[in-house]
Amino acid sequence: MVFLKIEPTLRNYLTNHCPDRVIPVVLTQGVIYKEILAMVRDSCPNAEVLRPLFELQEFITYFRGSLTWLVQNTRRIR
Repeated sequence: MVFLKIEPTLRNYLTNHCPDRVIPVVLTQGVIYKEILAMVRDSCPNAEVLRPLFELQEFITYFRGSLTWLVQNTRRIR
């Protein structure tokens, strides 16, 4: 696991490794996703970059199944 702006950074990782697949942990397309996509494409043009989580049916199914539990078990922090 690497991060966009803090160590260990995606840029540093891609300098030494070119993965076959990158799975960005972002919910939707936006500035952060686009920055990740550009960085991967510049460093590892053959790497597959998966879509954001809310565009992946597997994640949507998981999230829907977990949402009820999450709401029921979330407590207000004072």
